[in-house]
Amino acid sequence: MTILKTDKLKSYYILETLGKKQYVKAVDGVEMDIKENEIYGIAGESGCGKTTLIKTLFGMVEPPLTIVEGTVYYKINEKFINIFSLEKKDMRKIRWEYISYIPQGSMSVLNPVTKIIHSFEDFLKAHKKIKSKEEIRKPVEEHLMALGLPTKVLDSYPHQLSGGMRQRVTVALATIMQPKIIIADEPTTALDVVMQRGVIQLLKDIQSKQKNTIIIVTHDMGIHANVADRIGIMYAGKIIEEADTLEIFENPLHPYTKYLIGSLPQIGDKSYRISAPGTPPSLMNPPKGCRFYPRCERAMKECIEKIPKLIEIRPNHKVACFLYSEEMEE
Repeated sequence: MTILKTDKLKSYYILETLGKKQYVKAVDGVEMDIKENEIYGIAGESGCGKTTLIKTLFGMVEPPLTIVEGTVYYKINEKFINIFSLEKKDMRKIRWEYISYIPQGSMSVLNPVTKIIHSFEDFLKAHKKIKSKEEIRKPVEEHLMALGLPTKVLDSYPHQLSGGMRQRVTVALATIMQPKIIIADEPTTALDVVMQRGVIQLLKDIQSKQKNTIIIVTHDMGIHANVADRIGIMYAGKIIEEADTLEIFENPLHPYTKYLIGSLPQIGDKSYRISAPGTPPSLMNPPKGCRFYPRCERAMKECIEKIPKLIEIRPNHKVACFLYSEEMEE
């Protein structure tokens, strides 16, 4: 069952310099269909529009970011709601109770001059009618214990915690209202491998216990392999391939996806790993046709002139590439 979907979503940064408008096409015609109770991964190089996409999915659209076309729908009470048609007060109510957001960097969430418990207090008071602090501390402690986190962190300041613990506290803060959807933007950034594992395991445990949907963004394909049920590959503002995680890794179709997976190190394999040649295009002036064609060794004339559509060519496997156009027509 679908819980969140987009319709030809275009989310651009509109910049004005010397009276001339410029458009950064960070999200350009994205169509997604996120299911209930799944972990959906969004992968791609830095600068491909991943963070802009999830900010738009969360309804966090403020100038210079603008919705040029399309919309985002949440399924609430068995009805799909266009989130951009909602009043601000209604959107505030939906946030954190229905959908929550874990941004990059825990210090951008936690107030550095107040103890952790105060962050929980401020958060819960904004969403629930609470008369005393005692009404807050007990459920917060129960939530932390359920997630396997020590309750003593509540009396600590953010700087007294390690980066990994701060990130896990941020995850706990974002999930205390048990939202239906959790959006995580690079939740393991700047963490060592051990801490990354702890944060990823925490997200998996939350999804298993709360039966919610998690949309996780990271450029690390290894993390997606361990946590995601499905993966969408993003390149230059577009989703260019989407499939179940095992299918993506065992049978990648798009040349860009093959480069992403081929560049991953493997235990015992000392051969030279090859990544995609060149650099991603400017989102202010992307190529006319397929946005990957300047870097693609198999580019054809059609790739230069036309934009390939994201089409399902196998069960639950979509790709936007003219290499499979004959297969699409059969």
